[in-house]
Amino acid sequence: MTIKATIVILLTLVAMGFLARTVYILYSLLKKAQPTENFPPISQSIKDFFVMVLAQTKVLRWHYSGVLHVLIFWGFLVLGTTVIEMYGEAFDPEFVIPIIGGNEVMAFSQNLFTILVLVGVFMAFVLRTFVKPKRYEGSDHVDAMVILGCITVIAVTLLFMHAQRAQHGMEYAQGFFVSKHLAAAIPAGILNPIADVSYWLHFGVILFFMNWIPRGKHLHLLAIIPNIMLRKNPKKVARGKLRKLDLDDEDAEVFGANNWTEFPWKDMLDTFACMECGRCVAVCPANSTGKELNPKKLHTGIRYSVQENAQELLKEGAEFPSIVGDIFSEDFFWQCTTCGACVEECPATNEHIDKIMDVRRYMVLTEGTMKPETAQAMKSLETQYNPFTMSHQSRFDWTEDKKIPTMKNNPDAEYLYWVGCFGCFDDRNKKVTQDLCNVMDNAGVSYAILQGEEKCTGDPARRAGNEYLFEMLAEENVETLNKYKDKKIITQCPHCFNTIKNEYPDYGGTYEVIHHSQVLDQLIKDGKIKLEKEVNKRMVYHDSCYLGRHNGEYKAPRNALSKVKGAKILEMERNHSKSFCCGAGGSRMFMEETEGKRVNVERVEEASRTNPDVMVSNCPFCLSMFEDGIKSAGLQDNFQPVDLVEVIAEAMEYTEEQQEKAKQKK
Repeated sequence: MTIKATIVILLTLVAMGFLARTVYILYSLLKKAQPTENFPPISQSIKDFFVMVLAQTKVLRWHYSGVLHVLIFWGFLVLGTTVIEMYGEAFDPEFVIPIIGGNEVMAFSQNLFTILVLVGVFMAFVLRTFVKPKRYEGSDHVDAMVILGCITVIAVTLLFMHAQRAQHGMEYAQGFFVSKHLAAAIPAGILNPIADVSYWLHFGVILFFMNWIPRGKHLHLLAIIPNIMLRKNPKKVARGKLRKLDLDDEDAEVFGANNWTEFPWKDMLDTFACMECGRCVAVCPANSTGKELNPKKLHTGIRYSVQENAQELLKEGAEFPSIVGDIFSEDFFWQCTTCGACVEECPATNEHIDKIMDVRRYMVLTEGTMKPETAQAMKSLETQYNPFTMSHQSRFDWTEDKKIPTMKNNPDAEYLYWVGCFGCFDDRNKKVTQDLCNVMDNAGVSYAILQGEEKCTGDPARRAGNEYLFEMLAEENVETLNKYKDKKIITQCPHCFNTIKNEYPDYGGTYEVIHHSQVLDQLIKDGKIKLEKEVNKRMVYHDSCYLGRHNGEYKAPRNALSKVKGAKILEMERNHSKSFCCGAGGSRMFMEETEGKRVNVERVEEASRTNPDVMVSNCPFCLSMFEDGIKSAGLQDNFQPVDLVEVIAEAMEYTEEQQEKAKQKK
């Protein structure tokens, strides 16, 4: 064995020893967390590996930064072959990889991807040094520059190493389309020492690089692949579904989570996988409107507080820092609207909402703390089964003098219409409820309401962290709905839709739930609704978070709107999966918004830039928030918010028989 080979082996063993120690510490930290359940099937994990890891589909949602990341990522995949060659060269100066090496195609690929890596590094340097996006604030700029410097050294030294091979006349080296020109331009007496130095510099930087990675922001290079492959199963677990707590566990000392050891280990793996790209920050409605919440710092704050003190924290009896108190304030967690934009954009598939909700549960269930204004809504939910402090007996007052079928009187109805709290109590949304009833009547839909049996689904309680109250409401509603288990459930509220469809199965209630936009779309397709009247208005459409991002429905509302004659359908800059929240989700509807700009004002101002006549939504929360936001922004003379069904009702052409039925309802 040559001296060169001996040095290479010894240095590698030392570097691998340090790396193994660091990885073991990280693994030991994960073991301190709670067990994780409900992993996706292997087939889904394999698919995610090819689609998200290799094809970089989520990374490419942001074009410039996505392209530069793909160039570096794929460059390093191909240049992995050069690492094998580097080790082989320590034993044999003319070593090539068996089967795939020693040909011009491989040489060309290695040179091409070396150049592409350098292009990616240059793009990253420009972005970080000159553009300086706000989303990078709080990230370790020095760490990023060190890594970019290492990558540059690795790529440049590789060009000189390949130039030496080209100069030595190896046949396949003609494929080094860049390095062969270096070989021609630099005399052998100069190139050989440069190449020799390049070899050791290249080798040393690689060993340094792999030990630097797990200590800084680039830890994601180790954690991101398992993190993506173990993400929530997107086909069976909606983003809006929260993990059920075992409230009957008599041995439990804590409900929710407030330190590393109280979270599932997969949630803590998220903190290792965070790329610190800040995409979550850029799309967060709370952070975008000047509030404290920062979804990137949620992960980095937890990780660094633990990683920097790992040796001490792994000792027997060590106390991990408290999330609320030691790392973040309470308001940090109360400002979240659970819109899911952060999760949607995260290339690492991190689940920000799950952690925020676990901390809220801890504050409410373990510490007994809650936003004062939310407490009133919770009390009303507990006693009157709605968050508006209205009497439960008045829930269906809107049906007085109207012949609305009930399940009691119409047990053979095909659909159960779940009206929801807004549709029953909020004056503006009552009009939406009545329009939906008229449309379904005129289309011949067989439906009925529960009337006194209907109670709030519990969504506001659950998103406020009050799992006890949610469970009480969920169990009571499931008991009621199971009497009508053969019925399909229609709801106009995406929050009701999400809760009944995705969360009630944990409590014994599995139902076919349909949002009213889906019903309208199908009725139009089936010809049961005739949209003959022209509605000559400019209509800007808003995607609600809980129908869109959380449950993936974007087409039905647009399909229905597209059939309205005379209507010009507009899109805001942030639409579909990139839609911006109205500000009401996550029980924020029942909290004061005192810091920064109001989220609903931000959204209606974006809508106003399309110069609309109406702003169309599919959610009672959104409709209420936009009513308020338009007034607050002084835009009430410019446009008005409406629900999708109001547009459809305005466009409908009624037959004489349908008109008579409508009169009977009034």
